[in-house]
Amino acid sequence: MLILIYSGYYLSKLPLVLENLNLLSQSKKHHANFFSP
Repeated sequence: MLILIYSGYYLSKLPLVLENLNLLSQSKKHHANFFSP
């Protein structure tokens, strides 16, 4: 049952993660952005 909760949590975070990865790929030369939340 806990797995379902975690799955729902990560699925809700997925768009945010993909957006962050997209921003990182666009600004690879700015290494400081990689470490900021």
